[in-house]
Amino acid sequence: MLALVKKEPVQGLELAEVPQPKPAKDDVVIKVCANSICGTDLHIYSWDTWASARLRLPRIVGHEVAGEIVSVGRAADAHRIGEFVAVESHFPDQTCAVCREGNMHLCHHMRIYGVDADGGFADYTAVPALCARPVPESLPADLASLLEPLGNAVYLTLVEPVQQRSVAVFGCGPVGLFSIAVAKQSGASLIIAAEPNAYRRKLAKKAGANIVIDTLKEDPVPRILRETDGLGADVSLEVSGKQPAIDAALRSLRRAGRLCFFGIPDSSVRIDLADGIIFKGARLYGITGRRMWETWETMTQLLDAGLDVQPLATHRFAFAEYDKAFALMNSGDCGKVLLRG
Repeated sequence: MLALVKKEPVQGLELAEVPQPKPAKDDVVIKVCANSICGTDLHIYSWDTWASARLRLPRIVGHEVAGEIVSVGRAADAHRIGEFVAVESHFPDQTCAVCREGNMHLCHHMRIYGVDADGGFADYTAVPALCARPVPESLPADLASLLEPLGNAVYLTLVEPVQQRSVAVFGCGPVGLFSIAVAKQSGASLIIAAEPNAYRRKLAKKAGANIVIDTLKEDPVPRILRETDGLGADVSLEVSGKQPAIDAALRSLRRAGRLCFFGIPDSSVRIDLADGIIFKGARLYGITGRRMWETWETMTQLLDAGLDVQPLATHRFAFAEYDKAFALMNSGDCGKVLLRG
């Protein structure tokens, strides 16, 4: 079969012939029908410091994947053959103390699909049966790979309710854009997006932001305070990992507000602990992955209720055009990029 493989510790990937996987005892094998590219894939493609420290090569990459189950391991349910599924990219051991407490998304021994285990930029892929999740009928099949990143946004945005609350989103990459759409679908009263990239500012408006701030021209903090009668945002979602955005998210948060961190900084960042958090009585959340399986259930409910992710899937490429797809992702002038030959 064909797969996109990171073979050598240099920039780029290789489209190569590799053996078709066979299912382990608790696995299913999926015939892949849909892929999309994530920022993690960009790190692997460029072979940056994180990738070189984390991956063992060779590795089939890609973790935003959907397709049809075509075979199962001896302990998996054979009745699932023919089921259309999306992959939960975090593979928990289900036995550690954290998993037993109901926090499988924080498993001590987590394996990440496409990083610690071969991924799904391939014709076929093998994953734990537990992590092959049914695709809602309300979602078009060609968009099913978006469930994994959409789940990040659902968990990030709805860790507490947002109905009739003001929400500020810092960073309008794909997860930030999905968060805007989720907040709108979930009844937020005001959504303010802060983003330097012009293309993504347009997408933020399309996703449902009431106000979009060009952070290259305007400090978002005074604007957010002005739009919220001087109180600040009820909810701040920090999706960029950049120091200026982190500062702005803290400064523009109202007292007793909720601040969620999802963006991963490249290096250490400063936090104004006293004025930004303690004296505001702020509630902070670190968000990673998706809660298993509450987030997946919430996604289904939102999609069935009319959440539309189609406008945020802006570009499509064949497998053979993967270099073009990764170059576009790296430019930032896109929403979600779909990759499927």
